Amino acid sequence: MKVLIADDHALLRDGLISALVGLGEEAATCYEAEDAAQVMDALATHPDLDLILLDLFMPGANGFELLSSICDEAPGVPVAVLSGSEDIAHMRKALDCGASGFIPKSSDRDLMLSALRLILAGGVYVPSDLIQAGAQAAEGLAPAASDSARTVATLTARQQEVLRLLVQGRSNKQIARELGVSQNTVKVHVAAILRSLGAANRTEAVALARDLELKPGDVRLPG
Repeated sequence: MKVLIADDHALLRDGLISALVGLGEEAATCYEAEDAAQVMDALATHPDLDLILLDLFMPGANGFELLSSICDEAPGVPVAVLSGSEDIAHMRKALDCGASGFIPKSSDRDLMLSALRLILAGGVYVPSDLIQAGAQAAEGLAPAASDSARTVATLTARQQEVLRLLVQGRSNKQIARELGVSQNTVKVHVAAILRSLGAANRTEAVALARDLELKPGDVRLPG
């Protein structure tokens, strides 16, 4: 397994390298980057990465712009954002930009490893604070709202946009073009939508959304 660890603090990079042993994989080959330029150089030099661990606010670039650039440059590589920020808006925006997970640096080692296992298996890790925020937003729905409607309310704003475009019959390529993101980013969002709705495939997710008669502006999260 080949991992790029991007953080401007050497001690944290060393700690992550040690923690990766807990994944139970064969010894990971780790590459390090301490600023945005080194991150992009590493992507060009090592196109066969299996995972990227990214500090959201790296020197040399706006964190979200760098994240989007990484997702576009390496569309097949999952990116796990590790950040000292626990701002709900930052969590949501990172996932909307294509991250496969947002792991607060305050998380303990076991939680971080569990999140990374999920991400490496093709899943998307959503921190509990963001899930709770979505659930609180869903409490504002009418009592008659279905469980599915409440589940939709926990999706990020970008995931709701993707779901609406799925309902309109758009392909991943069309959705990527319309939203100005990579096809891999769309795939990440679709996977998260399926998991959240408990749908086996896109067709089932679209059927659930149509049952809810989702329209632009419906069931939006605050912020």
